[in-house]
Amino acid sequence: MKKKKMNKLRIVICFILATACGQNKNNFIIQDDMPIILNGQMGEIRISLRQNSMLLEKIDIFNNEKSLLFSQTFDDRGMIIAKLKAEINDSISYMTYKSFLMDMEKQKVNDTLIKETFHSLITTRELKNKGDILYLDIYENGKKRYNALSMRLIDSEWLSENKVNFLLKNYFPYEGEFEFYYLNSREKLISKKIEKNYYLVEFQKEPGQVKSIKIDVEILPSKSDSLINSIFTQEIFLKY
Repeated sequence: MKKKKMNKLRIVICFILATACGQNKNNFIIQDDMPIILNGQMGEIRISLRQNSMLLEKIDIFNNEKSLLFSQTFDDRGMIIAKLKAEINDSISYMTYKSFLMDMEKQKVNDTLIKETFHSLITTRELKNKGDILYLDIYENGKKRYNALSMRLIDSEWLSENKVNFLLKNYFPYEGEFEFYYLNSREKLISKKIEKNYYLVEFQKEPGQVKSIKIDVEILPSKSDSLINSIFTQEIFLKY
């Protein structure tokens, strides 16, 4: 269903471009580093070209409130990166789709050897609430490869000059457990689950005042969770 929606959007964009460029009465003067802007009753379309080139670089569609609804970019390899925005109640979801114009890349190594590179279809999704990311996942060829959550600092207490306890809350529906580690390390932090979604973590920092610390959090899902095991980095802004 999502692929059909994407195809429809691409067809609409191609139709708009063909219609605009096909009108003899319209003349477009393209300036360097300036997008082509098509205005309509429902919003506007901005078309950007590559520098010193007639090739497309980016297409953005905005509504009347100047909010971005759809974005499609093109890279040097022919990859199409499309970003969609969907609003459900108070939550905003940004879905990013990546695809290639060609099935493979061919590169001649020598007179007898050719290297062929195949590219997988990768989808990245983000679930946001009032601009804050609650959940992120990455799918490759329809299979989930990675997911991450975002935890919020509820309270903190300094036990000494360099040791702090902080209370974190997970706002995403989740029945499993978390393990907490020092950044880029398998050294566990002392932690305790206070109640569902609330975790007390003890952290020993280096001497000196810092605005924030970063820790690694491992997702240990239960059988009832749709999440998979993965590790994400969480930044915590300290309260002094």
